Amino acid sequence: MEQEYSLKEQGLDARVRELEESSRSSSAELTRLLSAQQKTSQRWKEEAKTLTVTFHTKLTSLKGELTGQKQRCQELEIQLETDHETIVELSIMTSQRRKTSSMADLESL
Repeated sequence: MEQEYSLKEQGLDARVRELEESSRSSSAELTRLLSAQQKTSQRWKEEAKTLTVTFHTKLTSLKGELTGQKQRCQELEIQLETDHETIVELSIMTSQRRKTSSMADLESL
């Protein structure tokens, strides 16, 4: 009987060692996976930060460009209005000269 208990004890001791080894192995694997996940998370965090800075830099640049384009558009609108007024004035002057010329032609007849 004592021999039977001794065999059972040895079997249980072997099983405990197997479970302890399995536990250490699982713990090491989980530690490795956690470390890999933390590295990946850190890399994504840095990448997101870089992308955010790049985005804001580009956004600021585009806002400046848009402001410049709006200003240029206003300048062109003012120039267009001025040119239109000049054309109207020249058209009136041309029309008046034609009338004057026509009257002079009629008077010379």
